[in-house]
Amino acid sequence: MGESLSDRRTGLLLCLAHCTDVGRLDRAQQVPPLESSPSLLNYRRSFTFDVPHTEVWRAVRSSDSYEEWAPWMRDLQVAGDGFVPGTRFIFGVASRLPVRMDLEIEIVAVTEGEFVEARVRRDLVGEGRLRLRPEGRTTEVELSWEVDVASKPLRTLLFVSGPFVRWTQEWAVRAAIAGARRRFEGPI
Repeated sequence: MGESLSDRRTGLLLCLAHCTDVGRLDRAQQVPPLESSPSLLNYRRSFTFDVPHTEVWRAVRSSDSYEEWAPWMRDLQVAGDGFVPGTRFIFGVASRLPVRMDLEIEIVAVTEGEFVEARVRRDLVGEGRLRLRPEGRTTEVELSWEVDVASKPLRTLLFVSGPFVRWTQEWAVRAAIAGARRRFEGPI
């Protein structure tokens, strides 16, 4: 007979208790993503800001304000020589999930004023892109990524409660977009 939802939740809690220490993932419990598996978390959305694209691009390049925009971002460290390929952004993510994620985002390619491609490492592994499209006095910003979950606790959470993990992903993006809107357009 199959597992009940209660059994799955109990198993998840035991796994999380075993694999975490005060909400931080135990690095020994991480596994590399399966190369043959499809990306588990895919995202692609566009947002319009009522400001010129030069202003949006200036903000994208200014890592000083990232933590103001994104209430889930913790302990941001920037390693590199400006907003160029090779620069790395290392930070924690304190989201609605019962674990804290650690991420490293490395810029792979930049087209000034238009496009950023990045590699994602640590608790999520994959790639992401940010594209700006000027539309008169407004700017369309497209965010997209394909990432695989690299830690056992997060993989288990995705298995047990995929919709909640995806809801949390959407919450994190919406919180960051709302923060950016406050910066550009004033209170919403």
